[in-house]
Amino acid sequence: MMKLMIKNMVCPRCTMSVKAVLVKQGLRVKSVELGEAEIENDLTQKQLSAIENKFSKLGFELIKDHRLEVAEKIKNLIVELVYWSDDQEPINIKYSDYISQNLKLEYHYLSGLFSEVAGITIEKYMINQRIERAKELISYGDLTLQAIALKLNYNSIHHFSNQFKSITGLSPTAFTKLKEKKRKGINEI
Repeated sequence: MMKLMIKNMVCPRCTMSVKAVLVKQGLRVKSVELGEAEIENDLTQKQLSAIENKFSKLGFELIKDHRLEVAEKIKNLIVELVYWSDDQEPINIKYSDYISQNLKLEYHYLSGLFSEVAGITIEKYMINQRIERAKELISYGDLTLQAIALKLNYNSIHHFSNQFKSITGLSPTAFTKLKEKKRKGINEI
C-alpha cells in the first residue's frame, strides 16, 4: 500500500483525472481524495517519473516534502470548509479548530508551518478562498448578498462587505453590477 500526496487537487474533476492517470499506468487504485491517492502497488522509479510527467501536464505535482504535504492538507481542509456542498449542513466550527482536529496537530504549529511554506497566513488564505467563493455565488445570481454572507459563515453582512471590498477593491453590490466578473481558480489563490 502506498499513499501519494498530490498538490493542486481542488475539485472532484481533479480526483477523476488523477485516478485516470494512475489506472493508465496499470496501478491498482484503492482511493483518490483531494490531495492524495492510495494505491496498492509499490512504484518503480520509471512509473514514478511517468506519473510525475502526466501530473505535471494536468497541473498537478507529487509532494515529497512532509512540510509541503501538511500545507497542502491545510489548503484542502480550507477548500472543504469554504466549498461545502449545498446539500450538506454548513460546517459550523472555528476553522482553526477544524484544521487542528483533522490534522491532529496544534494550530499554532500548523499556522507557522503554513506561513513559512505557502508564504501567506492561514487566515489570509481562508479569506481569499471565501471571497473567491463569494464571487462565484454572486455570479450565479441565485442568492442575496445576505444569504451569501451567511453561507460563508460571516457574522454579519457588514463584515462580509468590508472583507470583500478590502480584497477586491469593490463592494459586493458593485461586483454584482459588473458585466464580466473576474474570478481566480482555487489553485491560483
